[in-house]
Amino acid sequence: MKRPRIVRVYLCGSMEGRTYEAVFYEHYYVRNQLISMGFEVFDPLLKESHKPGAKIGLTKCGLNPKIVYKQDLEAVEKASIIFWVTGDLPTEGSLTEIAWAGCMNRFKIGKHKDIVVVSPLRHSKKKNHFANMHPGVKVVKRIDDGLTFLKRKFKRKGV
Repeated sequence: MKRPRIVRVYLCGSMEGRTYEAVFYEHYYVRNQLISMGFEVFDPLLKESHKPGAKIGLTKCGLNPKIVYKQDLEAVEKASIIFWVTGDLPTEGSLTEIAWAGCMNRFKIGKHKDIVVVSPLRHSKKKNHFANMHPGVKVVKRIDDGLTFLKRKFKRKGV
């Protein structure tokens, strides 16, 4: 019997300067929906130590930024899908991850990446988004629109 293909999703989004609670609940929802559809999810938020009431930042977080950068780009390389939860709140990390996935698609390095960008302000073609420049990008208005797109594309059961 043929084993189902493991499809990995890299979950990215703005974290720096936001509270742990806001980011946690946002990522928790998306991560659980993707897992229930049968995807394997890498969520960089899970590397962070959670400090209720505090804001996430690159300093005093206990993580070495160079190591985090390397780990995150390696996770993007292994993923088939990049799901950008906060496309209207660009950050250095998210922009780098989307750019890296887009370059991999453009120059056919590794496997093709489907890039889903949740961007309520820029989901129509009339408003340009830097991610629109990359091959394989789907810009959606809401998180649930992105989840529905992936569910249909990969014909996953679940939610």
